[in-house]
Amino acid sequence: MELPGSLFGSLKPPVSGASGGLIRAIFQNLRRSWYVDVEGFDTSLSADEIKEALMNHFKSCGAIARVFLNTNPETNVVDSHASIAIMGDDVDEKVKELDRSELGGRKLIVKPAQLAPKVIIRDVPFA
Repeated sequence: MELPGSLFGSLKPPVSGASGGLIRAIFQNLRRSWYVDVEGFDTSLSADEIKEALMNHFKSCGAIARVFLNTNPETNVVDSHASIAIMGDDVDEKVKELDRSELGGRKLIVKPAQLAPKVIIRDVPFA
């Protein structure tokens, strides 16, 4: 059965308040969404502590949408690589300034920012 409207049919969940506006803004401004790869941070901390430290370190580059940590599937230990989803203007230029910066006494290796893949707005149920 084919539903009218978008990929999700004609039903759209209500989006209200500040979080609804932020979610809508994220999907309407995808051209300003970036992924940044980071290596070299201290893996002896918990995953939550690593995420918080990376978020605080990179918040000057834009709005941090999410920090993705790689873990060893056998040991469940965080390895020294993360990807950070950042939204904002000139993120690619701002993250370059943090390459070789220190976090917790360790030098970070920050790879150039990559534009996030585009999502077709009509495929988002609240757009």
